[in-house]
Amino acid sequence: MSLVPTIHATSIVLGTHGVLIRGKSGSGKTALALQLLGRAGSGNYTALISDDRTMVCPQNGRLIARSVETIAGLAEIRGIGIIHARRQAAGAVVTLVLDLVDTQDVARLPAMPDRTTCINGISVPLIQLPDAVHGSLEAKTEAILAVLDLSHACRPRSVDG
Repeated sequence: MSLVPTIHATSIVLGTHGVLIRGKSGSGKTALALQLLGRAGSGNYTALISDDRTMVCPQNGRLIARSVETIAGLAEIRGIGIIHARRQAAGAVVTLVLDLVDTQDVARLPAMPDRTTCINGISVPLIQLPDAVHGSLEAKTEAILAVLDLSHACRPRSVDG
């Protein structure tokens, strides 16, 4: 039996998108994941797959993210501790990778080859964003939801009176 490799990443489901969030410890992976889950939740399926460690494997030409059994449904929030996620998913097809990096490593206008990453032989769209120290959580959230075409779910509905 071969072991499925794990990577240092938080993974979530937003609508039909599996999203991997990579970054150093303290870069804001969990905070961004929880913010995205909260904001995209209106009218979309959202769930935590795995926090901090995610199993990844290629399957039929797609990259699959799966929860690590020992930490399934748990998220660590710095300063608070371990919490239980309201919604959990066992896995998803990864359609986007978010890398949280130092500001100087984020290209203003990334070239096309810089917009993808290869994980286990599978090419996946990539967005690099400033880490927790260097960027607004709200701005990152809005940008990601817009890229995934989920920003409409976050707008308040008008009330006819």
